[in-house]
Amino acid sequence: MATMRKSYYILTLICMLGLYSCDVSFKTLTLEDPKAQYFKPIVGLGDFKSTDVFSNSAQDVWGIEKDDCKDIQLVSDPVYSGGSAISLEWNRYACDWAGMGIGWDGYAGKDLSSIMDLGAFQFKLRSIKGETTIPTIIFLLEDYSGTFCAAVFGSAALESYPINETWQTATIPLSLFPAEEDGLDVSNIKQLVMELQGLGAIMIDEMKIVEYHPKNIA
Repeated sequence: MATMRKSYYILTLICMLGLYSCDVSFKTLTLEDPKAQYFKPIVGLGDFKSTDVFSNSAQDVWGIEKDDCKDIQLVSDPVYSGGSAISLEWNRYACDWAGMGIGWDGYAGKDLSSIMDLGAFQFKLRSIKGETTIPTIIFLLEDYSGTFCAAVFGSAALESYPINETWQTATIPLSLFPAEEDGLDVSNIKQLVMELQGLGAIMIDEMKIVEYHPKNIA
């Protein structure tokens, strides 16, 4: 028995030193291998996938219409990228309420619970013509119980001032929404509502949820 075990070890060593003669091959594991993907660290927004809020389609957008106090249109020129942008002109003093909403990702319930301290709504913004003052816009998150939670768009959200015909980046951190205080269910978000106050005339495009870095805003 000892002789057979010794012979087996010798044969194994020969096979390891002469792979071709023993018809043995090894598979190299690359970073593209599915097994290797499992070991990649999760960074940024982790598993959150509903990052595209508005790009080119009005499919999940309501309020695109013209009435006594607002003229909201999907336009093809000018745009920041893609085929469409949203043009908003309003006079809130002419009616009781003005605004629009985006139920992005097909109005599916969005779980923001893991990214409230990490994420932000970020979009491109410009004036329709010439220079314009900073518009007063209240951003509201609504959950599927009908609870709303508000954050106000202000100068801190802008990349630069004044607002003119050059596209710039605007950022609204999710941490500005007092979700716990207002009882908002951040694990089941229905939509983003933009309530328009005062007077305004701006364009927005390419709205996304991105990883938030405080140094990106003033």
